[in-house]
Amino acid sequence: DTSVIAVLSPDATTVTAVLEGGYNARYLAGGYLVFMRAGGLFAVPFDLETLEATPPAVSVQPRVRTDSVWALAQYDVSSDGTLVYVSGGDAAWSVPTWVDVETKEEEPLPVPAGVYNNFDLSPDGTQLAIQNASGAEDQVWIYDSRRGTFTRLTLDGANIYPVWSHDGREVFFASSRDGEGFRLYRKPVDGSGPASRLLTDEAEATMETSLPLPTTVTPDGQSLLVMTWAHPTRGGDVWEVPLDGSADPRAVLATTVNEIIPQVSPDGQWLAYISDSTGDYHVKVRPYPEVERREWVVSENEGFDPRWSPDGDELLYRRGWGSFVSVPVVQQGVFEPGVGRELFEIDAHDSAGPSFAVSPDGERVLVN
Repeated sequence: DTSVIAVLSPDATTVTAVLEGGYNARYLAGGYLVFMRAGGLFAVPFDLETLEATPPAVSVQPRVRTDSVWALAQYDVSSDGTLVYVSGGDAAWSVPTWVDVETKEEEPLPVPAGVYNNFDLSPDGTQLAIQNASGAEDQVWIYDSRRGTFTRLTLDGANIYPVWSHDGREVFFASSRDGEGFRLYRKPVDGSGPASRLLTDEAEATMETSLPLPTTVTPDGQSLLVMTWAHPTRGGDVWEVPLDGSADPRAVLATTVNEIIPQVSPDGQWLAYISDSTGDYHVKVRPYPEVERREWVVSENEGFDPRWSPDGDELLYRRGWGSFVSVPVVQQGVFEPGVGRELFEIDAHDSAGPSFAVSPDGERVLVN
């Protein structure tokens, strides 16, 4: 709903903004634009010659099946003005939910339904840092299960991809508050200090991206692993950022294919990630930090969002939209992927980052 509807000229040289606050627009021959806003379909008079809309828009159909994160809407309009649509709500709205691995019982968190995306569970499992896009811009919120509170951590700009520090005192995230793409930040959870930049401009520039996204902290607490997007020749890469500022970021995986969503095993010996080197995304593992020694393919079919079990003997991942799989990968100290087993299936949301978390005891999985 914070998007701008615009018109692209036929020669693809000019973009003209025509309406703020909507998405997924269609032009009607009678001189109207229909578009999605607030989960419903609206219409506004539109002059095709001057490219001007004349608000206010009026409601056409209050409930149309949509996904406001990806700007999808299940409707269309024929040339004679006949509307066809699927009735429903916003599929992007959800409530993070615990699922018991053995009993498959579900327990939603006591938080308001919202447009939630990437999240990370604190090391002791008592707090959740989650990206909340229910407002005008994405923000990081903290759910504390001990106190039953749900509070906002970030305030300025858009803030995404929260990751806990090793000691559970800070959250790392990417923020647009500087106005020039996203930058890496850290902030104490207890409010003892403001958010601060993790890297200098010069150090951050070595990653050659305006979209560095935190994914996990190494088990020794010394480094933050970051995936970067939008490199013109490499796409998505994996970088290691020293948290004490002792060195510039180091490229861990930077090839001509996408390698994203890195997760280091609890003992620090193995790096799980997903790669599209074969066309589809598969979960893969390499030795860490010597990633060039070997590569294993863990997922039998397409796989996303790898997460290690607490003891590091199994690797969990998401297959498709909501089927969660566990694969034994370490037998007697040796890395050797076994046969995967389906844990459960749930109506989970697609995500471009870590979309689930494993409880410290390994008995439950938190999904969104």
